[in-house]
Amino acid sequence: MARGKRRLRRGVEIAAGFLLHIVLGAILVAVVLTLTTRDLGLLVAVVALTIIFFFELVFQHNVRVGRIPEERARLRRVLMLPMVYLAAVGMSFLFLDAPGVDPGVRLAVILTFPVLTLSVVGWSLVIMRRMRRRQRERNLPEQARVR
Repeated sequence: MARGKRRLRRGVEIAAGFLLHIVLGAILVAVVLTLTTRDLGLLVAVVALTIIFFFELVFQHNVRVGRIPEERARLRRVLMLPMVYLAAVGMSFLFLDAPGVDPGVRLAVILTFPVLTLSVVGWSLVIMRRMRRRQRERNLPEQARVR
């Protein structure tokens, strides 16, 4: 009987969590839809900067302690570049929404984010290939390296 109560309790917890996420998501959507472009830019910047801050805080500790090797740390730092750009774009929304700013300029600044993201992914793939090549060279016997 205790097993059935645990299952029931777990089911209620899952349902309550699901409902809570739906309600909080609806509130968040309602708040975001009422924001001006300027406020939305500030919100995006704050969220991106918060993610960057906590990522770096935990990340630096793990590198210092030795959980993450320095080679992999470089790759992960490169992958954070789009977040930095997202924070910068969010802060620039104050100026992009100002009267007199050309809509083409606004669109160019906003569309730079996907382009930067794709280029950073390509850059990270190049770094990964170099890391794998170095690792393979380290694992080869001495005779094979001389060739």
